[in-house]
Amino acid sequence: MIGSYELIQFQSRSGRLGRRARPVHLRRYLLDDAEDQNEFESVVTFFQDRLPQSGFAFADEYLTLMDQTLGCVGLLKQWLDRAYFNALWSERRDMRKRDLQDTAPSPDLVERWLEEINTGETELRERAKGATKTQTKSIPKTTPAGKTRGRRPKPFQRKTIADPVDTARHARVAASSRAA
Repeated sequence: MIGSYELIQFQSRSGRLGRRARPVHLRRYLLDDAEDQNEFESVVTFFQDRLPQSGFAFADEYLTLMDQTLGCVGLLKQWLDRAYFNALWSERRDMRKRDLQDTAPSPDLVERWLEEINTGETELRERAKGATKTQTKSIPKTTPAGKTRGRRPKPFQRKTIADPVDTARHARVAASSRAA
């Protein structure tokens, strides 16, 4: 599944989900990092090359776009989608600077996004720290002789039990398959 930071908690709902789900964090571009600014500018240029616009190059405004989307490419794409839809609604086939301004996210919304991002990133860091600690509760206790108590075998070792096999029947099946 792909989604927001809320899915982090979904992973610990059951053992099955915990086994089948792994978080992969696609971090956002940071405004105070020069390398991230260059990469975000290339993302904006990529979008600009694929969207019809007239009279302005919104790649020149990449720092404003980065600031308003908190460096999240998904939020940038949604904003550009809304701006282009606004242009189409106005019966134009090209996007203008005014379309971007009219569909810009409100400061309250950007603040809310920032809170959610900070909370999610903090939770990811805490879970990563917790995953490195050994969970001693789940390890079976051993006797002084090294044998495990209870029915659980040692990890990577199977209990060897002779399977009840009808050897005469298997011999007949093997003989008939050779004859055929």
